[in-house]
Amino acid sequence: MNKMADAEVGNLRVSLSMNSATFERSLTSIDRSLKTLGQEMSIVRNRGREWGTTTDGLRTKQETLTRMLSIQEAKVRSLRTAYERSKQETGENSAATERLAAQLNRAVAEYTRTETEINDITAALRRQEEELRRSQSGWQRAGESMQRVGQTMQKVGSKMKAVGESMSLYVTAPIGRSR
Repeated sequence: MNKMADAEVGNLRVSLSMNSATFERSLTSIDRSLKTLGQEMSIVRNRGREWGTTTDGLRTKQETLTRMLSIQEAKVRSLRTAYERSKQETGENSAATERLAAQLNRAVAEYTRTETEINDITAALRRQEEELRRSQSGWQRAGESMQRVGQTMQKVGSKMKAVGESMSLYVTAPIGRSR
């Protein structure tokens, strides 16, 4: 029976180390993707304060951060799964479980920071879009007003032309008869 237990424990160790290696490779890949997106975000931020507050700048930040959030979400899920598995297999107070808990907490904090930044950028975009809408509305009203003024001027011009023609007829006809 002891040999059976040793074999099971041996298989468990092999299984745990295989899962651990796969998990580490997965986590390394996620970290590389996050690092690349972090560098992309640095480039976006370094384009200048003014550009960063334009609609294009805010949208670029939002898109980059949204991709980053998606990868961070995968990292949190992966760490949470590994933490739960480690807790079941090695106990809540084992060094491996505590290490995973710390990694999970850091990943959740990063995720929360990114989510907050996305929310702030989304709010800034909404404010800019509202200002743009109001501005366009003002220009549209001004354009409509100018169009009405133009139509009125055309009517006045037509009436002045009619008056001029009429006056010309009354003034020119008597001069023509007097000759």
